[in-house]
Amino acid sequence: MIRVLQVLPRLRRGGSQAFVMNLYRNIDRTKVQFDFIIFTNDRDDYYDEIYSLGGKVYHFEKFNGKNYFRIRKSFNSFLENHPEYGIIHIHVYSTASIYLPIAKKHGLKTIIHSHSTSNGNGFLPLIKNIMQLPLRKEADYLFACSTDAGKWLFGKKAIHKQNYRFIPNGIDLKCFNYDPYARDDLRKKLGVSDNFVVGHVGGFETPKNHPFIIKVFKKLYEANQNARLLLVGDGTYEESIKRMVKEYDLDKAVIFAGLQSNVAPFLFAMDVFFFPSLWEGLPVSVVEAQASGLPCILSSSITKDVAITDLVLYSDLKADISNWVHELAKFSERKRATLSKFNFESISTFDIANVSLNLVSFYLSLHDKK
Repeated sequence: MIRVLQVLPRLRRGGSQAFVMNLYRNIDRTKVQFDFIIFTNDRDDYYDEIYSLGGKVYHFEKFNGKNYFRIRKSFNSFLENHPEYGIIHIHVYSTASIYLPIAKKHGLKTIIHSHSTSNGNGFLPLIKNIMQLPLRKEADYLFACSTDAGKWLFGKKAIHKQNYRFIPNGIDLKCFNYDPYARDDLRKKLGVSDNFVVGHVGGFETPKNHPFIIKVFKKLYEANQNARLLLVGDGTYEESIKRMVKEYDLDKAVIFAGLQSNVAPFLFAMDVFFFPSLWEGLPVSVVEAQASGLPCILSSSITKDVAITDLVLYSDLKADISNWVHELAKFSERKRATLSKFNFESISTFDIANVSLNLVSFYLSLHDKK
């Protein structure tokens, strides 16, 4: 058995963490075991599960600009004391240039994995953009969840190189097989049995564009008092969005479901999935929504690689809000259904069983080369 170091910012649900944990649950752990480096002392959502699966978690201090040399020193010391590691898979690219060269010095095979298409705007994102530039030349292998994510982090030419790999954001397809009984049960509990439910799954962070979601829903609700908005997730801006909902007098029409360990029933309960993100790599929640047979309306800033089925529609964030309302309203009378055979075959590429099998084979091949 080989042990692979997975480098993540922390262990909260969602994003790259959810992808890595999906892999971890499905890999053959008699052949490959994951251990984790995180940049916080917090025991987040996945912490206990990792130890239950046989993994370990190592804590490093978060980069603050002043601790550059201290992080390098601690990383070097860590690898000196842990010669068992031969592969490091990095999902935190803005600071990876600090410790990636040290990993290479110790003989580790290095993988950088792009999960996004932007760091945002402003001075700090600019610094991150500069710090991650060396990675495309320093890393042994370049992974990306979508073509756009690959081009953004590694450059347009990189996606044609031999060391580039497209790694789908795999999900457990059988968990998202549409269940009408689970739908009816949850809708009854939420008090929306007879309502038109617009849904969203995502952390309350800048990329997800929650203020826009509320603005669009306000217009939809003015036209259709039977509409309800179901928001699944938590995050930095949850309280500010709750205040916005109150200011718009939408308290009775918006449901904050919080962070959920099992989002499938919530996807079943929705009638349309609304995902107008400012930027994304390849959003797992959109793949999950499609797997459940849920029609999805996305912003045109999201990669077309996520349009795996014919359930996805795109709209421009610059378009008038009435256009978004019109697109959402189309699904107010449409009944939920299971995936068609065509769509099921299309989405099978994203089955976590296939993704994990391929990645285990890749890790083992790297180990053999080493």
